[in-house]
Amino acid sequence: METFKSIWAFIAPVVKNKYILSVLIFILWIGVFDSYNLIDRIQDVNQLRELQKERDYFKEEIQNYRTQIRQLESSPQMLEKFAREQHLMKAKDEDVFIILDKDD
Repeated sequence: METFKSIWAFIAPVVKNKYILSVLIFILWIGVFDSYNLIDRIQDVNQLRELQKERDYFKEEIQNYRTQIRQLESSPQMLEKFAREQHLMKAKDEDVFIILDKDD
């Protein structure tokens, strides 16, 4: 019972003061219930950061692919090597054997 009285002694002046109470209600409303509340804003900021990371990753990948395309266009040997390694293409008189590990 004593703890309740000590808690009420702390809260009572806040509840009795209409200005402090209205500010607290306003903060609660903006923080939780409003359509642009703080919880949604924090989630949106986190999602924005993730999307920016993805954008940076894809920009880097695009740059890597552009470099690879320039290399392939500049050298017929590189184009043949790429075709053989990536797309398993072969010449007419060749046989291609693919060896896979058991882990794959």
